[in-house]
Amino acid sequence: MTVAPRPWTGDAASYLEGTARLVDALEDRVGAFTDLDRGLLASGPAPASGPLAGMPVAVKEIIDVAGRPTTFGSPLFADRVPERDATAVARLRTAGAAVLGMTTTTPFACGTTTATDNPRAPGRTPGGSSAGSGAAVGAGYVPLALASQSQASTLRPASYCGAWGFKPSHGRLPTDGMHLLAEVLDDLGLIAASISDLRTGFGVLAEPRTEPAADVAELRIGRLRLDDGGLPDAATLAALDGVVERIGERFPVASGTPELAAVDAVLEGSGTTCFDLFAGQSAATLAAYVEAGEPLLWIHHADVGVDDARRRLEAAWQIGDAPPAVRPLVLDRIG
Repeated sequence: MTVAPRPWTGDAASYLEGTARLVDALEDRVGAFTDLDRGLLASGPAPASGPLAGMPVAVKEIIDVAGRPTTFGSPLFADRVPERDATAVARLRTAGAAVLGMTTTTPFACGTTTATDNPRAPGRTPGGSSAGSGAAVGAGYVPLALASQSQASTLRPASYCGAWGFKPSHGRLPTDGMHLLAEVLDDLGLIAASISDLRTGFGVLAEPRTEPAADVAELRIGRLRLDDGGLPDAATLAALDGVVERIGERFPVASGTPELAAVDAVLEGSGTTCFDLFAGQSAATLAAYVEAGEPLLWIHHADVGVDDARRRLEAAWQIGDAPPAVRPLVLDRIG
């Protein structure tokens, strides 16, 4: 069986029939969902109108869906069932979409991945923390899934699962009804089967603009170095070169300008700064969860070693507000 994202066709009944077949064939291995509406798969779509009429969508399990288990990926909230939809979910429903299920997340969207398998590459990670949303689109279950991102949690799983990912400008999508840890960084993100599905979903969800849109004809593209100066492997750089070349067929691509040099200077070390901002803002909340019994297993899957994780959290707390009395609880959990 060829596994690939399936763009929306507008034919809800036919699309859901395909979803039901794929779920039966793949979900035992993939494990994208923590909660799945099998009644929707069995009975088909209810009559609906709007730009997303009949479209099945998936929702990351840090985003409230009324009447569905939304546990933030943590055993602390295993019995949590919200009574109200998050604003983003309400907008999708108003546009005619139907929530097929809740997708896996690392606890509170911290960490690198979940137990979900990559539908396109069995045995490999689908990325995280929006692992289930990336897998649900990559497996062809849904054409659109809600995700979230503080640093790379939408774009990475979208890429790993062969889908399209979009993390818009900060604040452009509603976050009411989402579990947030670092409001200065956290955003709602979209993972979709096609650019068209991204465009339609964004149009339904986006907050109204308060400033005039830029003239596309005046758009210029600038290529920046990575935030901490590291380099990906040769194949990744070649792929990026290809993207820049394709963009350059429509828009001017700037390089070596004073403006880009100024942005590069600001970006230097921003990977570490981003971690510190996230850890500093989230420290109090996570410390309270640890005190309540959260295992915080995500830290053992982090890209940093235990000693480095301890050092970075302690440094981050200098700009955060974790109560000193509970900080040792977090550090003890790390190791």
